[in-house]
Amino acid sequence: MHADPKPVFHRDIRWPNLVRDGGDRTKWILIDWDDAATSLTTAAMHLDPKSHHPGVFRGGHGAEVDIWAVGKLIVDAMVFTSDIPL
Repeated sequence: MHADPKPVFHRDIRWPNLVRDGGDRTKWILIDWDDAATSLTTAAMHLDPKSHHPGVFRGGHGAEVDIWAVGKLIVDAMVFTSDIPL
């Protein structure tokens, strides 16, 4: 996804945009690519600042917005289960 020569940034990675694979419940599929972008990215002002990296609201952002979002998924998962250690 973020590999050269033309990386794609999803920009809206959050729980509502993840579904489990019906054939293998250990796998997740990232959906809703409507806000995806390639370099040079433009600001995505319509996204929610409470659930997105601040960089997504400025043009020229890159993989950092998706990396931050994956970290937020992990932290937020603690709400769903107590089996995840800090």
